[in-house]
Amino acid sequence: MIDIAKFEIDDQLCIGCSRCIKVCPGQLLYLNEEYHCRRAAPDENHPCWRCQHCLAVCPRGAIQIFGRDPEDSRDPVSREDASYVLDTLILNRRSHRRFLNREVDSAMIRFLIDLLSNAPNYRNRQSVEFTLVDRADQMIRIREDLSSEIASLFGNAPCLLVPHSPAGELYAEFDQMTAATYFELLCASRGLGAVLVPFPKNSAVRTVLGIPPDHITSMMIGFGWPEIPYARSVQRRVGDTRIHRPKTES
Repeated sequence: MIDIAKFEIDDQLCIGCSRCIKVCPGQLLYLNEEYHCRRAAPDENHPCWRCQHCLAVCPRGAIQIFGRDPEDSRDPVSREDASYVLDTLILNRRSHRRFLNREVDSAMIRFLIDLLSNAPNYRNRQSVEFTLVDRADQMIRIREDLSSEIASLFGNAPCLLVPHSPAGELYAEFDQMTAATYFELLCASRGLGAVLVPFPKNSAVRTVLGIPPDHITSMMIGFGWPEIPYARSVQRRVGDTRIHRPKTES
């Protein structure tokens, strides 16, 4: 067993398949003379991205990293099950602006936010932070402190999530919008309604929500239990005129 930054390999389980070596974005892994995985110390040219790809790809569960045991990971679902559920979820998601006056369980919200650490983000920097309002009474006070035009953006949502990042982070807005999109789908999977709206270019909103002045933000998500359920999906498709292909010489 070796221990570099909490990286551990069980030589009894490692079969030297090299999958972990091929997927490591930091190029830190290699096989020793006995064809067992080993990990070099990270440096500026080869940093650890903290992506846990090595843990996830090992077919024998031989790798632990950052104290994470592969036994605690979930196995993938079948392609058939996953595609039908995800297709149906996307087909049935709607923007909600009318919500019940009902609290959302705080443990559920925290679990959904933790899942956002798996959303794609630049070099797995995990730079997105979140301002969360998860109490209806607090949300009412926030609305009272904002203009009616701004407060109406997220309807009467009892909860609000605002992704934001320190200024200077590369692709920060991309990471925020990706996290917001994932969060909306996670809400839909639990029966929660959500609405994504652009963050107003208004300093009063930042002040009321307590977002750090040196952070940038582009989106916010109002969410809660929907007042009006939808009975079925809509039927849309991307028209051919919206699909463009580059023209190349034959």
